[in-house]
Amino acid sequence: MPRLHVITMTDLADPPFPPADAHVSARTGAGLDTLRDRITACLRPQRVSVAADTVVLRPRHRDRLHAVRETVTHARELADADAGRPTLTHPELVASTLRRGLDELGEMIGRSTPDDVLAHIFSSFCVGK
Repeated sequence: MPRLHVITMTDLADPPFPPADAHVSARTGAGLDTLRDRITACLRPQRVSVAADTVVLRPRHRDRLHAVRETVTHARELADADAGRPTLTHPELVASTLRRGLDELGEMIGRSTPDDVLAHIFSSFCVGK
């Protein structure tokens, strides 16, 4: 998993700054292009892929993985639409889209329990009899 070391609030301190992947100031916008480029470089090689040879135990898992791929692709398209701008036009849309992907993963690994899973569990087991 790639990591970026970012020094922030550079407008409040005098150089030289400690070594980092990016030095940024949200107030002045300095370094944001570098940060954006570094983030893009980290993400581009990591394509989301659900290959045919991927082992998925249940159709529900396969469906969740495909949904996650779609949400990540959509979030990336939203962010790419703002390429060259200092900030995202609608960061809440990107965040919301990524949240949907996390929710899909959460359902797959059991962090949340959707109604269809509960229905399957209760239809398969005799509870309270």
